[in-house]
Formats: sequence, C-alpha cells, structure tokens
Amino acid sequence: MNSIHETKLTSAEIAALWTQYLSETAGLCFHKHMMEHLKDKEITDVFEYAISLSTKHLEKIKEFFVSEGFPVPIGFTKHDIIPNTPRLFSDVLCLHFLNIMTIHGCHGYSGAVTTSSRQDVREYFTSCNASAVELCNRTKNILQEKGLYYRPPVVLPPEKPDFIKNGNFLAGWFGEKRPLSCIEITDIYFNLKKSILAKTITVAFSQVAHSKNVRDFLLKAVKTK
Repeated sequence: MNSIHETKLTSAEIAALWTQYLSETAGLCFHKHMMEHLKDKEITDVFEYAISLSTKHLEKIKEFFVSEGFPVPIGFTKHDIIPNTPRLFSDVLCLHFLNIMTIHGCHGYSGAVTTSSRQDVREYFTSCNASAVELCNRTKNILQEKGLYYRPPVVLPPEKPDFIKNGNFLAGWFGEKRPLSCIEITDIYFNLKKSILAKTITVAFSQVAHSKNVRDFLLKAVKTK
C-alpha cells in the first residue's frame, strides 16, 4: 500500500492549495498596508497574528507544491504594494475588513477539508480552519468590546411550531407576502455586510489608483454592486 506521501495531489487538493496561495498573498498586501497606519494596540496585535498565520500557510503550501514537482504560484508580491503611502482606512474599517475575511476563510477551509483526500492535506486545512476560527473570534470579541459589532436582527419567538400549508411560501414577490425566515434574514444580513465592505474598499481604491483604466474599472464595479 502506498503511503500518503507517495499519493499524488488530486485536482481538488491542487485547486484548494492554489486558491489559498493567491488569497493569502493578496491578504498580506492588504494587511501590511493597514499595519503601517494602525494606532489601536488591540487591533495591531490581531493583525500581527493574521500576518503570522498567512506567512506560515504560504511556506506550507510551497512545500506541498515543491514536493510534487509543481511550480510555486506567483501570487501577489511586494511589487504590488506601494510603500509609505498615506493612510487610506481607519482602524475600525481595518478591523471590520479582517473580520469579514475570516468568515470567508472559515468557509473556504471547511470546503477544502471535505474535498481533500490525502491525510496530510486534510490535517493541514483542518489546522487552517482552527486558526481561522480563532482569528474570527478574536476580531469579533474586539468589535463587541468596543461597541462596533452589528448583530443580526432579533426575532421574537412564535407561539407554536408551524408548517408550510401552500405554495405561497415560495411565491417571492408575487402572491401573498410573508415574513422572512431566519435563514433568509441571515443570508441577506451577512451578504449585505460583505457587499457594503466591498463597495467601500472599491471606492477607496478608485480614488487613489494611478491608472485611468483601473479607476474606470473600479468605478464601473461600484455602480454594478
């Protein structure tokens, strides 16, 4: 029987590792720029933790690719960062940004664990998921302690359980209207939070981009969000 180290990486594992490599290198560009201007000690500490995680993850992904004879992806590098630029984001927005990114990380790592086959790859993504959960909790705790965290809406308890009795439940905008379900409220709320953050970041970059083509592209993206 072949050992796990003699088993080649599957297409699913390569896809997950490649995607994470691109995401981590992009994240480092954001985090390092933000770190240059952070003032709050608690927020600075959590960003330092995030940068240390990304650095370790990138080294491990390189090991996986090199051991299999795959070229290491280019990703985003120091050449994609303009050093010593003026402050662009407040500490609060940076913290919200990091919190939202950890949500994506938790989802992505969970999916990678379920689609990976090799034990060493699954163990790696399991550890990534654990650290993403830790980072998510740390950012959320700081937001709550500072009174900056926006909680999803509270729903009053119904008097008794109920069942769907007709097709009007799926009618959407047509037919009899009904209250949103908790699942729908959750999806709308968190997608709205992410959309607002994405639009904010895009507007900010559109204001400082040197290239007219890039500015036009970003402004067009803002209008379509």
